[in-house]
Amino acid sequence: MRRPLPLTASLLAIFFIAGLAAQAGEVKEERRLYEPSSTHLVEVETLTKTPIDAFKPDIFTVSEGRTIPYRLLSPSKHGQAKSPLVVALHASGAVGTDNVSQVGPLIRSWAIPKIADDFPAYVVAPQFPTRSANYSGEGSNRVAHAGEHLADVLALVEDLKRRLPIDPQRVYLVGFSMGASAAMLAAATKPKAFAGVVAFSGVPPRRSLAAKAAKVPFLLVHGTKDKENPYAASRSWASALAKAGNSPTFVTYEGMDHRLSPDQFLALGWRTWLFNQRRGS
Repeated sequence: MRRPLPLTASLLAIFFIAGLAAQAGEVKEERRLYEPSSTHLVEVETLTKTPIDAFKPDIFTVSEGRTIPYRLLSPSKHGQAKSPLVVALHASGAVGTDNVSQVGPLIRSWAIPKIADDFPAYVVAPQFPTRSANYSGEGSNRVAHAGEHLADVLALVEDLKRRLPIDPQRVYLVGFSMGASAAMLAAATKPKAFAGVVAFSGVPPRRSLAAKAAKVPFLLVHGTKDKENPYAASRSWASALAKAGNSPTFVTYEGMDHRLSPDQFLALGWRTWLFNQRRGS
């Protein structure tokens, strides 16, 4: 019998921001030193090998005949009439159509018993046949542009909301790298559809779109040594959001390059923050 991954005490303390809020028009800052522990590295390695059977495969056909492979995790328990929906968007390494590669360790973490029990939700993991976001510009001017299938995934989200008992006030976006870029683009494209975004090491949209996304809560996480998706671009997006009246939270990992810090794969804090968000609240 497979034992559940351990949730260390330190994980419970990560992101103590859940109960705090910045004033409108301000960026709430948190800075952490990137110091991956052996425990967290082992946890990530174990997640990588965790079966994905809990995520049921399916294919969504868009009206124009295009298809999007996806996998869906159902809530471990239904404590209420309707459940949240987490839209988990993959990084560029999972582009394809095998309907397996997109379920990386961060997405698999939603099925770990402790997390599944504490955060019961539908978790959809679509797979993009081509890039979900493309980039232009450099440094703080780096900008993400929507890929050709991002609109198809947004249509999939609407389809799931029609077919499943999903709370329309609690639809969330989560992603790393290209997935984080796509998450920010989705929120800026359809801000009334999403209640919150957690973006790890992504490239943001045009800063002029911050006004459109001003009512969507954002939690942005980025490393200062990221040369692939520049840290400065994320900072400029946070500033643009604040200028538009948003109160984004920005978590800086000092010394981290382009990666998701191992302490975050099983962390509860950012999930608590996310699940506390409701559209219109």
